[in-house]
Amino acid sequence: MKLNKTLLCVAALLAMSAGTANAATNRYTAGFAVNNLVMTSTDNILLDHGAYGYVATTASGTVYGYVSHACDGNGWDLNGIKPTDISSGIVGVGAMTGDYALNTLGYSTFHGQTVTSASTLLLSTYLGDADLNGVVNADDYFYIDDTVNQMSTGGSPTITWATGDFDYNGVINADDYFWIDNTVNTLGSTGVAASAVAVPEPSTVVLLGGAACGLLLGFRKKVR
Repeated sequence: MKLNKTLLCVAALLAMSAGTANAATNRYTAGFAVNNLVMTSTDNILLDHGAYGYVATTASGTVYGYVSHACDGNGWDLNGIKPTDISSGIVGVGAMTGDYALNTLGYSTFHGQTVTSASTLLLSTYLGDADLNGVVNADDYFYIDDTVNQMSTGGSPTITWATGDFDYNGVINADDYFWIDNTVNTLGSTGVAASAVAVPEPSTVVLLGGAACGLLLGFRKKVR
């Protein structure tokens, strides 16, 4: 299922629960939580690495469109919601529907926010971090492999970042394996570790440091 990028073309403001703010140049070092998020085609929201986003009521397809438009094949050079610094070549913004987080992954909270079926979760993280926990490990390979396996047996899984579409082009193919493998290989060769970020777990929020990322830096799985 492809999400319609034309949803980006709306002219409005970023509506916050405590008022209204202009989204044109907003940058968040820790994260943001809003009830409604509506951006113009020239607005940008920048998320520092590890910063989260939580949108309570705006349709997930709309929020997803803001991220997918900015992604542009992981060049992150168009307007929308994107990472502040992409110089490493292994970072992006992951988006997940609250319904998937709640009913598939069992997340009840995300960075202190209550996950609901109507919400959308965002995280500035590593390419390949399907479950938005700040690290890339065997779980993330499982999610993309599972999607590929479903398609190979005639299934029609929903194609999103959370199921392995790490470049937001609406398909899962060798490119997506390249992005997750490139993250693992880059972190392994440079010794760079994931910064400590708030990680959602069922019914709670805990902190995991960079050591969690290093556990499986050599791990790689291929398309079946």
